[in-house]
Amino acid sequence: NLGTPATYTETTTATSFWADANSWSITNPLSGSSSTERWITATSSGTISSATTLAFNYYNQYYITYSYAVSGGGSGYSAPTLTYYSLGTQTQATMSTTQASLWADANTYSIPLTLSGSNSTQRWITAFATSSIISSAMTINPTYYYQLYETFSYTTSPLTTIANPSVTYYYEGTQKTITVTASPSVVNFWADYGTSWSITNPILYNQQDWYPNIPSGTISTTSAITVTYRSGLTF
Repeated sequence: NLGTPATYTETTTATSFWADANSWSITNPLSGSSSTERWITATSSGTISSATTLAFNYYNQYYITYSYAVSGGGSGYSAPTLTYYSLGTQTQATMSTTQASLWADANTYSIPLTLSGSNSTQRWITAFATSSIISSAMTINPTYYYQLYETFSYTTSPLTTIANPSVTYYYEGTQKTITVTASPSVVNFWADYGTSWSITNPILYNQQDWYPNIPSGTISTTSAITVTYRSGLTF
C-alpha cells in the first residue's frame, strides 16, 4: 500500500481496504498443513487492476497413494479409474500397477467393482471398498481377482438318492463351500482362476460310501462339470 508491501490477516467475515494497482498473494496452503493433510485454495496470487472482490475457499485435502493389482492374470481388461474430488471438482485418475499419489478433498472416492472387459463368463472383481469418505491420508490399492463362472452338477450310478455333496473352491482369495442341490442337481458360482476345487469325497448315505469320479480339479476354464457318484463299500 502506497508502494510498501502490506499484510492483512484474512477472516471469514468480509473486510475492505485500499491497495495499489500491483500484485497480491495469500497464504497457500494454510499454516497447520503437513505432508499428509493440508488446507489449500485454487488461486493464491494475482494482480489488482480494478476494484475487486477477493474470496478464498480453502479445501481440506489428504494425501492419497493409489495402485491396483490383478490376481490370476487373464487378458482383455482395462485399468480401473479412481474418481475423487479436487478443489471441489470431481476428478478422475487412471490407476496403474505402479504406485502413484495425489491430493484429494475430504470427500468421497470411488473405484469400479469389476474391471472393464468383464462379462458373463469371466470377470475381474475386487473385495476392496469401492467407495468411501476420505477422512485421513490413505492408500487405495485394490486387488482384482480373475474369476471364471462355473457350473457343477452331480448324479449317481446307479440312479438313486444320496446326501447332497458340497463343492469347496476359492472366491477372492478366501475358501468357500457351496452345496450342490439334488433338485435341480446343479449349482453355479464364480471361482478364482488357477485355484483348486474339490467335492465331498466320499458321501456316506444309508451305511454306504459313494465316491465321485472327479473328486477335485483346478479352475482353468469356464465349464460345466458333472460329477458321478458310484457306490463303494457297504457296511
